[in-house]
Amino acid sequence: MKELRVRVSSLIENREKLRKSLETGLNNKLALEDVTDRFLLKLNSLLTDNYQREDFSVENLSDIIGMSPRQLQRKIRAVAGKSPNNFIRSFRLIKAKQMIISQKMSVSEAAYSSGFNNLSYFAKCYKEEFGESPSMSNEPENQ
Repeated sequence: MKELRVRVSSLIENREKLRKSLETGLNNKLALEDVTDRFLLKLNSLLTDNYQREDFSVENLSDIIGMSPRQLQRKIRAVAGKSPNNFIRSFRLIKAKQMIISQKMSVSEAAYSSGFNNLSYFAKCYKEEFGESPSMSNEPENQ
């Protein structure tokens, strides 16, 4: 039992080291980086094309990208350290913040344009992601 715990602990530790090295770009294996970069570029492109759809979900993304939802979840978690739902939500929030700041959109316009259909949920997620309410991003001194 002790040996099993040590092996599991070692596997978890190695996986965490791999994830951190992918996040920071310190991995010197070009083939792995190339595959990861291509995956992230494709993922970014698909999200850019679909983030405004409020019905866009992990299932839609997995269908488009050609992976099962579980396989997509493992891949995104390994590369980004987030679940696919959190990854999509973060992408939408970043786009909404850009709309609020650069396009001078109102908070509600940015929320609806970035695929959220509930303003209170949008404000809650925005505050969790950026540490401030969306209306604070719209104020002149924050720009």
